[in-house]
Amino acid sequence: MPSELKLNVNGPCGQRCEFCSIATDRIRPDSLEPLQERVRGAAKEGVHALRITGIDPLAFAGILALLETARDVGFTHLELHGPSVRLSDETFVRALLTAAPPYRRYHVPLYGADAASHDAVVGVTGAFDRVLAALDVLARLEAPRAVTVHTVCTLRVLPSLPAIVALTRARNIGFAADLPFPERETPDDPYRRVTPTQHEVADAMIATGLDVEQLMRVSGLWPCALHTRLTHASEAKAARMRMLVPSAHPASIGARTPLVRCPQAGTCRFVPACSGEILRAYVTLHGDGELAPW
Repeated sequence: MPSELKLNVNGPCGQRCEFCSIATDRIRPDSLEPLQERVRGAAKEGVHALRITGIDPLAFAGILALLETARDVGFTHLELHGPSVRLSDETFVRALLTAAPPYRRYHVPLYGADAASHDAVVGVTGAFDRVLAALDVLARLEAPRAVTVHTVCTLRVLPSLPAIVALTRARNIGFAADLPFPERETPDDPYRRVTPTQHEVADAMIATGLDVEQLMRVSGLWPCALHTRLTHASEAKAARMRMLVPSAHPASIGARTPLVRCPQAGTCRFVPACSGEILRAYVTLHGDGELAPW
């Protein structure tokens, strides 16, 4: 039995994020009734946790009715992903609190710690101010533990990572990061122009001062690449990572395009913390020379 229901809910997105290859003007808005039926069906199977992702699900016209259905049929936990600019509207957030299941977590995208940096990534002037306003509204209406800032480690975002992490610490909220992933393996996919190397991501993440446990949870970052860069930065942290590997779980990759088996997976001791698979698109772009088995 699944532990949660994951719903992909699409609303009209006004952003044009540099790493996103989905043509949002071609996405047809979802219909409420089929989504409600999936919620009711999952509840009958004993599922009580709902994860909502998609193309700006909060902009979906039926989002409050959908959340109300989930609450009414017994869902108790809600995870909300996607652009969060609508959370800057306190009236809307109060309506959401009334409609939604009682235990909620918000994953708020942020790609820079100032307007120039964030707005350049999402392609909309004023977006950063709306994200800060959303964080302010959530700070007034929700507990800090209910909010996680989520970023994508593109080449443009890497220099902002320390400041983004500092912002989350100042607000006492969570932080999570993913590497970019492709929607398709074609020359025009944005993945090819925005994706840094594994070592570049590892160096930027280490510079944030996050602890090793958090670094190991960066989705898409190879454990061996992280370990290589940790050995240059701090042998104590590298040793800490080696100690944590046996009890670690692989961070999800989240890609829709093909993966290839790491040639070292059969013998590498990082495998408890690694799926043993890597994006074929990454190998095409940057090669596999950063693979460093332990």
